[in-house]
Amino acid sequence: MVIVDGYNVIYAWACLREAEREGLEYAREKLIQIMTRYQDFNDKDVSIVFDGSKRFDNMCSDQINTDVNIIFSKNGKTADSTIERMIYKLPDKSRALVVTSDRFIRMMAGGMGARSVSSENFELMVKNQ
Repeated sequence: MVIVDGYNVIYAWACLREAEREGLEYAREKLIQIMTRYQDFNDKDVSIVFDGSKRFDNMCSDQINTDVNIIFSKNGKTADSTIERMIYKLPDKSRALVVTSDRFIRMMAGGMGARSVSSENFELMVKNQ
């Protein structure tokens, strides 16, 4: 399973920062498209976690044609805490790959037995497949 820190990746990848100029919803859609292709190519489950506090539009996962799991944190929760809870619930944490450049989340994931990769290095992995 690949767990993506959505906004962290959007602001780390140049192509998504550029897309964000058109609006945050557009950048999210571009990330979802990229992760859908990644999931299809690698046959790995992908979840993208976004902070719900930045969800100011009517976007909902049932409007998007993808098998990628799109999660918005609940009110009063952050994407960080949602990612932590997701890892905690996994029966085999060593199979999880957390994508973020947030040092705290990467340390927490490693401490729980999951692997992590920076958003920038994951971009290289995606481009080189």
